Amino acid sequence: MLQQRTFLQEKCLENNKPRMVPGQKGKETMMTLQKRIFITALIVLLFLSGCGHQQIASDKAIMLGNKAIEIGEAYMNGNIDGTSAQNDLDDILDRLSYAEDYTYEDKLDAQKFADAQIQSYVFFLRHDIFIDSIHTGDADTFRNVKDGIKKLKQIIKEYD
Repeated sequence: MLQQRTFLQEKCLENNKPRMVPGQKGKETMMTLQKRIFITALIVLLFLSGCGHQQIASDKAIMLGNKAIEIGEAYMNGNIDGTSAQNDLDDILDRLSYAEDYTYEDKLDAQKFADAQIQSYVFFLRHDIFIDSIHTGDADTFRNVKDGIKKLKQIIKEYD
């Protein structure tokens, strides 16, 4: 009896299988092949897009932006006072002053635009530190300094 059930179950399973229309197997194979080619091409494109990252901003702007971040963090940690931080950031802004003179047409160049943006965010950070040093003990102005550093880090990460 046990063997009959197994035999009957196998027959039922065979009868429930979808029947192949002539030529259908070739179409399924072609679709599978096309899917594999598409997935392989997609993987290759994703891999190649990650390679060869090009820096947009100049080395000078990236280095000075990172130095401004260090100064801002030193101010936040209490290692330097507001006046020292402002003076150090003024020196950085002097070294980035070339980006201040770019015209609108100059900024159509990606590197010049990136340098000008880094210069602007260093200026904003300097301004935030100035305001915080005047309003000592104010949590909002200190948060602005923290946010300014975060934004400068994001810009440098985007352009580096």
